[in-house]
Amino acid sequence: MSFLLGVILVIDTICLGYSAANNERSSLAIYAIHIAFSLYVLVLAVRSVNQDSIGPHSESILHLTALMTLATALLGATAILPVTPPPVAASLETVPALRGLWHLSLGLYTVVCIMSFTTPRGPRLHYPPESIYSDKTISARTNLEQDNVCGVVGAFH
Repeated sequence: MSFLLGVILVIDTICLGYSAANNERSSLAIYAIHIAFSLYVLVLAVRSVNQDSIGPHSESILHLTALMTLATALLGATAILPVTPPPVAASLETVPALRGLWHLSLGLYTVVCIMSFTTPRGPRLHYPPESIYSDKTISARTNLEQDNVCGVVGAFH
């Protein structure tokens, strides 16, 4: 996710540079906001890489998931709904390369959104007993069923 968010930051920076070179003031503000958002989510993703405990890592991933879902939904809506060029892509009609970069950025946001949804936020809920306990402890247990904790079959109707 961090790498793809870095690529998105580079794409937005290229679009900002093109807007500055062509003296398009309305696009400058738009791409500056895009860069600020891209930089924020990139820092959040890089920060979550080294988090070892479940709580902070889960919080970072959920925050990234919410931001990526919102960004993907809003950029996707502006890409498919309006008949006229969207305000977040004011100069795209004049330059096809910027339109391609904008769609590439939208595609990368979608990939990062899917990745954030599928990132594990904690350990698995069931570990095989062989991975946790010694052989002596496993052989001494009374309940051998993994599905039923109490050992009573048919108690719940």
